Amino acid sequence: MAGIAGGYSSLGFTKKDAYNYMDRSKRAKVVDGDMNAAIVYLEGKAAADPMSMARYNLTDEGMLGNMLWADGPSRVDFQHFGDVVAFDSTYKKNKYNRPLVIFLGSNNHKQTTIFGFGLVLDETISSYKWMLENLLEVMCGKLPSVVVTDGDESMIAAVREVLPRATHRLCAWHLQKNVTSNSNEQMFRDVFAKWLYADMEVEEFECEWAQVAEQHTILELVQNLELLVREYRNNELVAQFSSIYGIPVMMTRLDPIEQFAASVYTKVIFTQVKKEIESISIVNFVSKRRVSTTMVYTVEEYGFPGQNVVALYDRKRGRLVCRCGFWEKEGFPCRHMFFVMKHEHIKRIPESLILSRWRKDVKTVNEYIEKTGLEDERGFLLRHGALHAASQWMLFVG
Repeated sequence: MAGIAGGYSSLGFTKKDAYNYMDRSKRAKVVDGDMNAAIVYLEGKAAADPMSMARYNLTDEGMLGNMLWADGPSRVDFQHFGDVVAFDSTYKKNKYNRPLVIFLGSNNHKQTTIFGFGLVLDETISSYKWMLENLLEVMCGKLPSVVVTDGDESMIAAVREVLPRATHRLCAWHLQKNVTSNSNEQMFRDVFAKWLYADMEVEEFECEWAQVAEQHTILELVQNLELLVREYRNNELVAQFSSIYGIPVMMTRLDPIEQFAASVYTKVIFTQVKKEIESISIVNFVSKRRVSTTMVYTVEEYGFPGQNVVALYDRKRGRLVCRCGFWEKEGFPCRHMFFVMKHEHIKRIPESLILSRWRKDVKTVNEYIEKTGLEDERGFLLRHGALHAASQWMLFVG
């Protein structure tokens, strides 16, 4: 690899460093051109944030080849929410027509969170493999369980080679959602909104695309993506504030369970959990029998007689399973599970049913302890991220 930016610094980012960085950035933009200016810009960002990392390589002609960038908070978010990753390179909003790659997911507030972004030299399997392999290195080797992409064959082939155990899915709305949300320039958003719904011929669209793309340099693209990430993170802080300081109104008579759910889940998830608790009213009891330490409940829903649903509760282990498949899909208990909890007089949702990604305290400092061996870097990253989140939270509340 021809160039690597990122690492750890104990000295911090001084005023002299800032002046040197601005001077280098200006000279690079004027003398060495837009590509080098983007590299110098990212190296300066890496110096300011020791938890951030950039990866890039150069072509035989000395030009920028592939590039990947992820800052500290993005790397931390990947540890919490990187089990499902959307991987897209649809956009070419720069005058070099380079495919822009964005890695994103969903946080505990069901908001979009960006794990990193980069530019690839071309849309080949080798370029996408380079991007995925470097992403895994930057993210301390954490492997996603599900990868969502568009229909690009080279991208799909790269995912199968680098992440053979991950479940791959195609996403029909991925293109429409992201082409309008990954640029903060109002001009570009307006133009693309017109493209999405206009009745245009292919030639007409490509002509207008070329005219707009010519106005965006790589350096401007990187800076606009930073503004986008900043906006997403501010939205997360607002949602977190609402989750912590908002006082939900208890709507059901199962106060212990409902209050416990309100104390654990973020606001948006609790709203959905409460709907399932309320839906106990449409669940009818059919039968109950014991198999060893497990109680086997058979229930049905109002309006669907004879369509039985089976839920199992192991009293000894405190394990609750429902065969409707809702928990596997949504990640929180279904109405049938809450029905069983009511019959068994359970006052807290079993810990095995609470996904950490939906908790309001998923990034708390208390979750992380000193780790040794192969976990050193990841443990350090998580502790640093938790402290960073705590400091950002203090500033936000202030």
